[in-house]
Amino acid sequence: MKIIFTVLLFLGFQSAFAEYNGWFITFELETTAGERIIGNVYRASAYFKRDSLANQNYVTKRLIQTDLNHKDSGFTYFQHLITYIYTPYEDSDTARIYTLAGKQTIEESEILRITVLNLVDFGYLMGISNHLNIEDTIWMQKPPLKTYSADGYLCSWQIFVHEQSKNTEQILAELTESMNEYKSKIAELQEILQGEENEAYREAEVKMVELEESRDEKTFEFLEKLEGEKVVIISFCSC
Repeated sequence: MKIIFTVLLFLGFQSAFAEYNGWFITFELETTAGERIIGNVYRASAYFKRDSLANQNYVTKRLIQTDLNHKDSGFTYFQHLITYIYTPYEDSDTARIYTLAGKQTIEESEILRITVLNLVDFGYLMGISNHLNIEDTIWMQKPPLKTYSADGYLCSWQIFVHEQSKNTEQILAELTESMNEYKSKIAELQEILQGEENEAYREAEVKMVELEESRDEKTFEFLEKLEGEKVVIISFCSC
């Protein structure tokens, strides 16, 4: 399964990218049968107005309308809001990030009303990009054994290894080798681009763009292989 960016943000970047904020919303859903369900979703601020929380009709309709999948598969929500506390790569201060787990759906016709219980303000340029389950919160509480970083064209990643396996070790070794090869090729092209503008210069420009634009996809291929490993991958992607 491909890694999907829930694209949320480092706490340190939130003030700089305030226009990219949103909320993790914990709510109580009441069904037409009288059942009460506690669930969680994420909504960008552009599609959900915090100052309208008192309007229950707005909350119910808006949460459903902004679920892109609800027309085909009902209203999608999550049972769990997982909190991950970590120390960013080459930093000393702890930070906090969130992800959703336990996907559920309910038909729109079964929903009587939705009431917001809590909001967690968090931007959507950064997020936990590998899939986690509530059971993973047990090993996530242990300090990571190693931390890796990888940079791409539009994205960067921090990889926190909580339990090492041969598979994890091999994938990260291959990723590190790939990153080193990329940096070496970029350095060679930059050297050419320091010279006069000729045919070699123009070829180097084209190769530079191709390398940079393909870097994110190349890194995705390695990160996808880490699905199911006891790691947490935090991604930051600019627009």
